[in-house]
Amino acid sequence: MVPRILINSTDAELYLWLEYILATEGFQVELSDGIDRQIDSEVLAVVIDCRLTGDPSEQCCASMDQLAALSVPLVALVEGDDRKLHLDLIKAGAERFHRPISPRRLVDYLLRLSPTQTMNPEQRSPGPKLLRFAEIQIDVASHRVICAHEEIYLPPLEFKLLVLLLSKQGQVCSRDELIEAAWPATVFVEPRTVDVHVGRLRRTLRRSLRRDPIRTVRSIGYALNQN
Repeated sequence: MVPRILINSTDAELYLWLEYILATEGFQVELSDGIDRQIDSEVLAVVIDCRLTGDPSEQCCASMDQLAALSVPLVALVEGDDRKLHLDLIKAGAERFHRPISPRRLVDYLLRLSPTQTMNPEQRSPGPKLLRFAEIQIDVASHRVICAHEEIYLPPLEFKLLVLLLSKQGQVCSRDELIEAAWPATVFVEPRTVDVHVGRLRRTLRRSLRRDPIRTVRSIGYALNQN
């Protein structure tokens, strides 16, 4: 089950920007149309564009009134210093992100809402729950990673990449295999995007191991290196 993020905005450029960023992290993104009819158990959060142009965000406040009773986490993208708006957002329990928006902070917040729900169905199916390779250990069920006797945090995408690398026990994983393991089938992912996330995973592991545990196989993919 891929978590859905609903975007409530009339700004096409903002929607396309959010769709690209969140899709690369494993979310399914939809432009909202009648939010009350779209809310179901797969909706992780609703992002509301509260850009202050013209009249002070009447549409945003109306959306907050509509959503406050739906028990769905609300994320408000705001600018300016409209005290009434900020008070309405606080009353609605919305998490506020001020422009200019930090993509990393927004993504990290959404990942923290449900860090295990972004795993692919294949990773929830029966299979090894504890993976080990050299000094790295993964408890798949609890989403815990132990590296050199130290627990480390990995975002869901990097976690899924590491699960595949460990399950291969040092064999080379192609970029296509990594894409299939970490991203929804409906999302187009460029090889460069895989390289970026493997780079983040490499840096996180290196901090604990004091060495580079990932071997790059040129033009093919990546593998874990025991030495």
